[in-house]
Amino acid sequence: MIKTVLDPKFEKLQCFATNLHQNFEKYGVDIHIGRNQLKTFHEQDHMLCVKAFGRPTLANIIIYSFFRKNKAARSYLYAQRLLEMGIHTPAPVGYIEVYNKWKILTKCYYISMFHESTFSLSTVLNEDVPQKKAVLSDFAAYTAGKLHAQGIFHKDFNGANVLINYGADDHYHFSLIDLNRVRFDQKIGHRKALVNLKMLCGNPISLAMLAEYYAREKKEDPTPSMFQIIVIKYMASIQRRIEKSILHFLKKPFAFKLASGKAKG
Repeated sequence: MIKTVLDPKFEKLQCFATNLHQNFEKYGVDIHIGRNQLKTFHEQDHMLCVKAFGRPTLANIIIYSFFRKNKAARSYLYAQRLLEMGIHTPAPVGYIEVYNKWKILTKCYYISMFHESTFSLSTVLNEDVPQKKAVLSDFAAYTAGKLHAQGIFHKDFNGANVLINYGADDHYHFSLIDLNRVRFDQKIGHRKALVNLKMLCGNPISLAMLAEYYAREKKEDPTPSMFQIIVIKYMASIQRRIEKSILHFLKKPFAFKLASGKAKG
């Protein structure tokens, strides 16, 4: 069973959407290949970006099939909500859900308009570019005044998910992508804001600069903020290493049993 949801403005793309699950592997131009796959398609004078989500865990397959909206549906609905709130994101076109005969979700796709950008925030944060200060200053104002001020907390807030263009007003403009983990109606204090910003990259100098500009936007003392974001980033990295070590330790007995079983066989 195929479920197709399209914005009424794009109803002419119904045939494309209905057959997407059959045509995705054969057609289109790859722009990212990984756990999730992104392709562009030129269809009826529209340049489209299609994201095919990777297979979820067994638990999430059940959850997405019966209890909660899947990542493609959330991406579509969250994009609509962001646009209503004045936050730019590539125009949402629709989403497709593919179910087997037992009504279990097997695949889902999110379709948006393709957004042409000059570069991503990741480039600015991780490279020595001449416009770094101007971009980070504008981005701090954008994050403080548009996102956090409206209770928007992007849980996949990394530099690759922020596209940048230079505007006619001599300021940089931002577009958010990868939206399925955006949270709305959040209470975002200064520390929580820094926790959000530290997700953007691992470059301490860039993070300190961003924290400084953000603090100035929020009328906070920039020096403690610059120090605090580095500490938050450092503590998060330690926590990740501990979690990985514990997970590796817990997996050892299962790996040993598996190896023993193969040896006996």
